[in-house]
Amino acid sequence: MQQVDRPALTDGGATVVMTSLWTYRIFRSAETYKDLPQLLDGISFKHEHRHVSVTVGEVPDEILGAKCSALYFLGRLSDPKKVESDYSAPDDWRTKGRIYVCIKVEERSDISVGSGKDESEDWWFDFDSARRAADSSREARNRTLDLATGVLAGLLGPEILSEFIEESGILVRCGPNVSRPIPLFSVGQARVSVQKPFESLDLGDLKSVQSYFPKSGKSPASSIGRWISLVLGERDPFKRLMWAYAGIDMCVNKVLGSIRGDIAERIRFEDEGGSILSGLAVRELIWPLPSDSSGNPARDPDRGIIFKFAAVALTFFPKTANEDIEKFKEVNKYRNGVHGTGEFDADGPVEVAVELFVRYAPEVIRRLTGMDRSEPA
Repeated sequence: MQQVDRPALTDGGATVVMTSLWTYRIFRSAETYKDLPQLLDGISFKHEHRHVSVTVGEVPDEILGAKCSALYFLGRLSDPKKVESDYSAPDDWRTKGRIYVCIKVEERSDISVGSGKDESEDWWFDFDSARRAADSSREARNRTLDLATGVLAGLLGPEILSEFIEESGILVRCGPNVSRPIPLFSVGQARVSVQKPFESLDLGDLKSVQSYFPKSGKSPASSIGRWISLVLGERDPFKRLMWAYAGIDMCVNKVLGSIRGDIAERIRFEDEGGSILSGLAVRELIWPLPSDSSGNPARDPDRGIIFKFAAVALTFFPKTANEDIEKFKEVNKYRNGVHGTGEFDADGPVEVAVELFVRYAPEVIRRLTGMDRSEPA
């Protein structure tokens, strides 16, 4: 971390110091790969006034160190005799052959030092001040994390952004006396899988990440990226199903307008004489515009979610469209049943919904952001 030489300030008798608030999100591949390099790729840039860094490969040393310090800090709450060497990063952060995608958003903030605390101690910060600083910008930080998640999902695909490991907030004091990282919050989970050859992996073009961060306004990658994180990070089966269904529904409605013309133009009929019929007549028969002529398919009263999903499936996965539509019909029926009866069975099509969402979401992101054309939309 870059040190900032700045004298401590005083505010109403309290000492105020410049701190760096890290919020990082870690994903990893579902599979393990043979002969994997330590760092496959990385990029750093500024978005708004925050510093964003993305690495693909192993978890960076600074993040591993921050995690160890956070575990040490929490461990001392219950056992003051603990030393930092008693702690190490979790094994699932360092699994050989796994590809880890780390997104870190860093911003600076003034934090009060705890009353009467020695700045050489680990307990230097004032918790209320730190919490206020973290909460004041949480929504903006999450937007940046969600945007990065969505862009990376589009660039790397579901094979790499497959498992959500952790999202954490870490506070570090800057200046001449850099502190150990102090944990503010942490959530996450992990799973297990099998090994594949590294040569089968396509990482896309990570260097283009920054080009998909809009200078103003919102990106569809941000809202979809939020649902990706929610689905992959959720343990509860009911919530996983509902989050995945909501994610599919959002993806379908966001992308439908951009594929409507393509689908309508590709539909063909053959008459008895072998002539191919297409154009306006076929389009009006199969997929007419809404009665208000707005062209907004999300407001089309004559087309339900199954029809919309079928159009998306035919666009992005035509070879598996029939199978995917059957899967989604099962998910949709089950979800509607839950809403109708309030009864949920953990053996329901939870992972079917999750698989559909994590496979379709990157394709939708690619279309909406222009990645499928190799240029930002």
